[in-house]
Amino acid sequence: MTPESDAVTLTLRPFRADDDAALISWLASPEELYLFSGPRLTWPLDGAQLDELRSDATFTTFTAELAGPAELAGPAVGHIELASTGQGRARIARVLVAPQSRGRGLGELLVRAVIAEAASRGIHSLTLFVLPSNAPAIALYEKLGFEHRGPSAELQGALLMGLELPG
Repeated sequence: MTPESDAVTLTLRPFRADDDAALISWLASPEELYLFSGPRLTWPLDGAQLDELRSDATFTTFTAELAGPAELAGPAVGHIELASTGQGRARIARVLVAPQSRGRGLGELLVRAVIAEAASRGIHSLTLFVLPSNAPAIALYEKLGFEHRGPSAELQGALLMGLELPG
């Protein structure tokens, strides 16, 4: 983690319609959109698709913001979701750090924040899907304690990873 990321606090708040333009601007190609969302969202991404995500009661969508010294704090820097998969279980989905904020350790802060949010909701088991070609994401998830559980049965071509939370 860089000193910059140590000097700021990342917070999660509900993802709102006024976040759409920023999120859409972070995805520059159909390939980037697929890495972010898998097959659920299609290029070009638009507000109607994001409204549909917000209306899905099984998902809780978050925007990440930074608080701290004025030169480090700023508007939305990330997006992440929690999907309920049953009693005490959830899946982390659609993780993205704004391009201008990458390389500062914010991806780790973002995932740690959603893990803490999940724990506060009584979730004891987290899973996620990741494409095998996304080596930086896999390395981050491994660093945070996620274990490989093999190929995903739900998302063709993806790997399933899981984390058991204490409690």
